[in-house]
Amino acid sequence: MSAVTGRLFERIATEAQAAKTQGDVAVITNVALAKALIDRKLVRPWTPPEAGKYPANAKAEGLWYAASGSLMYPIYNTELVAGSDVPKSWNDLLDPKWKGKIATAPVTIGGTAWMQYDFMVKELGNDYLKKFAVQAPKLFPAYDPAVLSVARGETGIAIISALSEYSLRIRQGAPIAPLLLPEGTPFTNDPMLCSPTRRIRMRASCSRTGISPSSVRRSS
Repeated sequence: MSAVTGRLFERIATEAQAAKTQGDVAVITNVALAKALIDRKLVRPWTPPEAGKYPANAKAEGLWYAASGSLMYPIYNTELVAGSDVPKSWNDLLDPKWKGKIATAPVTIGGTAWMQYDFMVKELGNDYLKKFAVQAPKLFPAYDPAVLSVARGETGIAIISALSEYSLRIRQGAPIAPLLLPEGTPFTNDPMLCSPTRRIRMRASCSRTGISPSSVRRSS
């Protein structure tokens, strides 16, 4: 199953506490929530054979290993936004001309959205969020529909997770491009954790487990 991180966390916790876990593996897009599951003993320890190949910032030894990671950056529709209108910085997104023309997801979905808004506060200044709110961004329930709104030309710009519809739409030839801006690009690991009640042989990544897709949970 797939769900935004906040809802997936709640479901994992509820099922584990009831001893009715439905999945073998969970991949969530927030390290803090992974730690919360570990602290509450709602996942079990595991170590893949390739554990030593993971960098220190992509694992909690014996507990979780990054199945993937995601960059958070703005994208734009190259047919709607061109030339001098293309934003050159995060602050350019605050230009009044973009009011109502930026899509993203709300902080309430958790996971990657937390990283996005945390970056805005810590790296762009305490007032950035207030100014961004004035832009009246279109808030979608996940990043995928935000990407689609740009790909379809319904919105000029979106702030998205790279692990979304973005790569698919690029392969399909959608008129979208990324903005890698000088203030920085947020990044988050996607921790992979083991169910406390299932006993399976784990390898280094979800793509190599041999587990049925129905047994792997992914947050979006």
